[in-house]
Amino acid sequence: MANNEVREKEKDTVFILRLLSPFKSLMEKSGVDFEKLNSILKIKAILDYRKRKLNEANNEVTMANSNNYLSIMTINGIMGVIFSFVVYIMPTSIQIQQSLFNMILIFTVIMQLISSSSDSLISISDKELIMSRNVNEITYNFAKFLHTAVFVLVTAYSFQAANVLIGTIKYGIAFGLITILATLFVGIFSLSIVIFMYMGIFKYFDGDKLREVTTNINLFISILLGVGSQLAVRVIDPDMFVNAVSNMKIDTMSFFMPNVWFSSFVGYFLDGNRSRSNIILMIISLVVPIALFLLYYVNAEKFEKNLAKVSGGTKLKSHKFDLKQSIGKVITKSGFERTFYNFTNTIMKREDTVKRIVLSQISLGILFPIMMIFNFLKSPETMSEIGFEIHIIMYMFIFFGTQGMMSMMYSPNYKNAWIYEISGLDSTVEMLRGATKAYLIRWLIVPVILLGIALMFLFDNYTVVTFMNSLCLLYILAVLNQRIFIDYPIFSIENQVSSGKGVSNFFMLLAEMFLYVIIFGINIAFILFLKEWYFTIVLVIFVFIADRYGYKNLYEVE
Repeated sequence: MANNEVREKEKDTVFILRLLSPFKSLMEKSGVDFEKLNSILKIKAILDYRKRKLNEANNEVTMANSNNYLSIMTINGIMGVIFSFVVYIMPTSIQIQQSLFNMILIFTVIMQLISSSSDSLISISDKELIMSRNVNEITYNFAKFLHTAVFVLVTAYSFQAANVLIGTIKYGIAFGLITILATLFVGIFSLSIVIFMYMGIFKYFDGDKLREVTTNINLFISILLGVGSQLAVRVIDPDMFVNAVSNMKIDTMSFFMPNVWFSSFVGYFLDGNRSRSNIILMIISLVVPIALFLLYYVNAEKFEKNLAKVSGGTKLKSHKFDLKQSIGKVITKSGFERTFYNFTNTIMKREDTVKRIVLSQISLGILFPIMMIFNFLKSPETMSEIGFEIHIIMYMFIFFGTQGMMSMMYSPNYKNAWIYEISGLDSTVEMLRGATKAYLIRWLIVPVILLGIALMFLFDNYTVVTFMNSLCLLYILAVLNQRIFIDYPIFSIENQVSSGKGVSNFFMLLAEMFLYVIIFGINIAFILFLKEWYFTIVLVIFVFIADRYGYKNLYEVE
């Protein structure tokens, strides 16, 4: 099985080398050892396989190491089929159709390159091994580029397959040949863009920040896809979108749109667009990817030196003011609570698994309020008539946002929890109090404040008192979630939950939702029959009660 997987990767690299064989003499003149290039790519294929198996053995299977070529091709193939049908039903020219498809293709390739194969670009773990075999720097850098290019081309061509097939049937073999060639340049362009993005990261961030920035980009893209797709379905008028696409034309702005560049050959040969502008776009589609590659080739040695410097952590770090840590000194009562506040904040900052769980919940919390606000804004005449519906927006965000607290039990490094056993810890009350406050400060307090300001700006009946109630409710619900769902010390178990526990959590969640509806009803009752600030007094009292008695001692439960 192992040999089969390695052989598959070797076949891909051999195919790439065959494509480059006509340029062998030119490459050797520039310093690339063509024979050793093949050996380096084979070594990288073996190291990739061993790394993936090691991660699987350690229960660290992530998107980056569990993806193989078959799964990537399958997922991209399905996506390609869907988007191909969407594009081909648009009542517009072939060139515009392919421009839309290329836009999706470029975005997909860049997204998957960052999320699934960025390690092949920014890792230097194999460099010492390879360079010890009398390999020059130029050959190593070129091999690294080709190794990543294999992934990029697999991604691009698997996504493009349905488009090529449908287009060839509809427009002839010329369409298929042009699109296959254009996809090669799309891949080179996308890979070059990601490389220069990393160059920018290396310039402004040190080693500790590098992976955090990369992860945040990946998470941002994931949330953007999830939230953006839902918003697009609900906010964009399909008829208006179709009309806009049908009226699209190749104009001056096209010179700044890469997706239009790579559709210019289709426009020239199949659409009959032989205008001067389209000919310039054809030239740009060839020149820019090649120029970007040559620019990387010239700066590859500098790129590797900066990467080694960043990975080695040689950059001198200055002490920076940490706002979250300073807030922790104010809101924590004891040194023990403050220790777990800082510890939780550090873990949530560094561990990708925790970030994904938390941000997936927060993205749901963001999605529904934005949808409701857009629905309100679509009918400005009803803005003044909006009543209690406006309170639901903040309630929904708080509810979904606090659900991510369950992530504080899990960690890929859960085996390090043995430290609890030797620390003499006999109560988890201060641990959970510090962890809960860290969760709120790190993830929720800023979005709640921004959402509150937006609601006060947009709606007259969302007041400062209403916002204060939201802050109190945020803390109360966070303590309640801790009480209901956290059954283990923080970051002490694997990211796995048995089916029985999952069912139990589901019913507990339903009970919490029912309680939440009751709280909402009480809030509305205070507004209707008393004063809203009376409800604020009640919530403040419950905040103190929750802070004093709401945290449980897990060791007593056991």
